[in-house]
Amino acid sequence: MLPGVRPVVRYLAALDSGRTALWCYALWYASHVALRFEPSQHLWITSLGLSAIIGTALVLSTRAKAGAARPPRDRWVLFRLFLMPFCVSSFAALVKDHGYVLVFAPTLADNLPGLAAIAVFVSLVAWLRRRAKANSGAVPRAPEGPAEGPNGATLQAYRETLYHVAAREPFALRIGSPSSELRAAHTAAGVACSAFVTACNPRSKRLAAAENALRQKALCTLLRDQGWRWLEGRGEHPTNGWPPEPSVLILGMPREVAVVLARRFEQHALVWIGGDGVPDLALVT
Repeated sequence: MLPGVRPVVRYLAALDSGRTALWCYALWYASHVALRFEPSQHLWITSLGLSAIIGTALVLSTRAKAGAARPPRDRWVLFRLFLMPFCVSSFAALVKDHGYVLVFAPTLADNLPGLAAIAVFVSLVAWLRRRAKANSGAVPRAPEGPAEGPNGATLQAYRETLYHVAAREPFALRIGSPSSELRAAHTAAGVACSAFVTACNPRSKRLAAAENALRQKALCTLLRDQGWRWLEGRGEHPTNGWPPEPSVLILGMPREVAVVLARRFEQHALVWIGGDGVPDLALVT
């Protein structure tokens, strides 16, 4: 696969339904702008002006109250807050007096290019999702053999551990505590879930640092080959002296796929986070 294509494939494979719908709106807009384009400076300048005014109002309306904790603002969210009023304004001006009903042209022929583009796009995204899931599901299981499950003290240590994420603005996850930073990371990546996984210290048995490094490298190589996106991280207990474990926050990975992956690397558990942004300890059975 060409180097420039791989990031696009990863992005499309991790799109959730909301982001897919936004791309469908964009394709519909683009098809009708191409059909009804007018080189009118007044039309486009007016649309830009309305975009600036309405976009600013939207930014102000979504800002946290004074004194409240403010999650990091994602630049793509800001961009969309200004882009959407621009598209609505310019679309309305272009289709005026052309007999449109809502956003639909009066003839099927005029609507077909947009419908075809959306159908191709949705089919492509669905196929890439299935492909990514199938590849992840094909991860071989850990070698069979006797393996004790985690005891109560180990489970408690998992729940007390801080799961640090090396994002642009680093943050830490706690089991059961909502994370606005993680929700912002999900939004920025266009995903609705993520999984925090390590390959180190299989079944909570401490290995040498060099061996853990090799295992973690193998995990990252596997993720790269399967097209996943991730952020580097580490799991670190605040008091018990256990060495920090290099880890990854895998963006867009479903829970069942993450469990298969953790089992492959002989882990007792992983941290999975859904759309609510609340980290949950998922045991690998």
